[in-house]
Amino acid sequence: MTTPSRSRLLVVGSEDYFNWRESMERHRCESERHMQALLHETRRLREENEVLRIQVSSSDPPHSHRPRSE
Repeated sequence: MTTPSRSRLLVVGSEDYFNWRESMERHRCESERHMQALLHETRRLREENEVLRIQVSSSDPPHSHRPRSE
């Protein structure tokens, strides 16, 4: 039975480590892009919500507070 040399094991280990690091970096970049997209969407929805609140408050007759339906 032939066993790989220690130096060959180190090279394979280094390649595995390199591939693992490359994969982790790719996942980190994807996560960062996803986070940025979510933050952008959150800002957009907050702005849209504010506009809708203004529209509703300006269209309601004064002092009319309708109870929220559950």
